[in-house]
Amino acid sequence: IEAAGGNKMSFCGGRVDAKNGDASVGLKPVIYNNNTDASTVYEMAQKGLSMEEGVALFATPADGATELSNRYFKELKAAAEGSTIDGSMEGSSSQMYKNMGSMWGDQALLQETLTPIVDAFANDNTLFLETYAMAWNYMVTSDLFDGPTKNACEGVDTPTVEVEGDPSSTPTLSPTTS
Repeated sequence: IEAAGGNKMSFCGGRVDAKNGDASVGLKPVIYNNNTDASTVYEMAQKGLSMEEGVALFATPADGATELSNRYFKELKAAAEGSTIDGSMEGSSSQMYKNMGSMWGDQALLQETLTPIVDAFANDNTLFLETYAMAWNYMVTSDLFDGPTKNACEGVDTPTVEVEGDPSSTPTLSPTTS
């Protein structure tokens, strides 16, 4: 992320492997429906993300892109400007846009609930990068448990990229006990 232009982020390496699936027994079922707006917001909340963090992650570089920026939000807004609302979407409260050439999830960002966030990110790359860094860090460390209530990454501040000439930026590994 940093190499693609994102903000400097701390790194907490590791993985969690459950011995069995008992911890997921009490989880509620995932709700699926054809209301893209509600599903998009629900999926963000289910992951523990704020709406801002969830929207930021939509701009994750793909298809060989090497730069992280708010370009996605600018292009999404520009595509919507030349599009018309399609009222034929039966069973959906969304007003999907025709001729956008984008996916439903992208179009969901242009609905009333999320549009102010898209506008903010399109107008402020720094805000986008800061929010993206928080969301990305949360997603990659949220399952690194340390007991029933703690996260193994609390208080960890290891740089993700070594800075040339800065010995403090070189990650060090400490032995772990099993």
